[in-house]
Amino acid sequence: MAQTLQKISDERLNQYMGARYGQSPETEQKYREAVQACMSILNLSLNVADIARMYNLDPQCLRGQLKRHYPDVIPKRNELRAKLGYVVFDQSRLHQSSMEKYVPAVKMLKETDLTVKEVAERCGVTYLGLQQHLIYYHKEVAELRLGKRMQALSGSVAVGGKDCNNRPVGPSATMQARYAPAIRMAQETDLPLTEIARRCGVEPRGLQGYFQKWHRDLMEERKRKREEALLQRKEAARPKVSRAEIVSVQYAPTVDMIRNGMSLSEAAVAVNTSPGNLRSWLKSHYPEVLDISCNGMIKTPEGVKMKRATYEQYKVIAQYMAEHPLERSKDVAKRFGVPDSSLHKVLSRSFPDIWEKHLEACSREREHRQAEYREALRQAMAEYDAGGVTMAELARRCGVTVKTFKWWRKIIKEESCSKQNPADGTV
Repeated sequence: MAQTLQKISDERLNQYMGARYGQSPETEQKYREAVQACMSILNLSLNVADIARMYNLDPQCLRGQLKRHYPDVIPKRNELRAKLGYVVFDQSRLHQSSMEKYVPAVKMLKETDLTVKEVAERCGVTYLGLQQHLIYYHKEVAELRLGKRMQALSGSVAVGGKDCNNRPVGPSATMQARYAPAIRMAQETDLPLTEIARRCGVEPRGLQGYFQKWHRDLMEERKRKREEALLQRKEAARPKVSRAEIVSVQYAPTVDMIRNGMSLSEAAVAVNTSPGNLRSWLKSHYPEVLDISCNGMIKTPEGVKMKRATYEQYKVIAQYMAEHPLERSKDVAKRFGVPDSSLHKVLSRSFPDIWEKHLEACSREREHRQAEYREALRQAMAEYDAGGVTMAELARRCGVTVKTFKWWRKIIKEESCSKQNPADGTV
């Protein structure tokens, strides 16, 4: 109970007691100057009633505001006024008889679960007076009763007990009669709540809320049974043989098929699976059979990963190019039926030595042919300069056009001049 009372706020307490929580902005503005005057030490010669009349306020209302929202002001004023020799108005003696009439009501509130209104009627006091008396002088009683009420609302009080308002904890007789068939059906069958609500003619959400509030143990029992049934169905549906064993039995014949010369694709069709699945299984269990099928990935001496079939195909092409380094790559690709771009890419990555030798041989052959071509053009130009032969005849003999022949004649003359006139400027 102590933990429950610590969580009760003043706002919740005042709402429970039926009083408005806090001050409204209008009331605070109305009594602001008078409250400040009561707090000032300069006005100790005046009592609360005098200060209320200064600001045209009702003295009893100002005193109520101070008690409710500024409970320390009046006790401090009385203490200081007594030290200074002023006459202190003793309210306790004046209202002693009024406070004594509430003693039986407060005692009954502490000992019973009757409501404040019922206690007020039995003790012969007004309901609002008893309410204000509790707020001003016996706030602990209100906190105690509110703590019991919160416990009842949270479900701590058993069904059949009473809360602090003297009401039995549990559903009403009308609700019990309405949901009784649904309760019996939920206890006897495993039907879902929606189906039970449809058969009993009640709202599904209302039935669910009724179960969660008043029959939580039945809901937990039904949930436990559903989980057990689901677990049993899973156990029954679980195969006795593992998936790996089934796959091994299915793929086992492909090992002999591939060893006898069948390709991996044909073996996959024979066991009704895909080549990718069969390749993965062979890689895990029979890597040597996968190598036989020539479909596995291998690592070349240069560290490049590629298919074994591709490596074997281009290995033959590389050997041919090593024997015929001067043959053009386009002609080699056409001879072996592979794309020229693939030939360049594969040979440069997987057989770099052979490819470099091929490029060097082609470069030397190109330079040699260029030198022979230049020499033939130079002899033709010398013959043209000697006279007796036309330029068109010489161009046709060299296999070029007249325009090209003129261009080469100009280039060769410039080279001859540069050789006769060195860069240092000497003639």
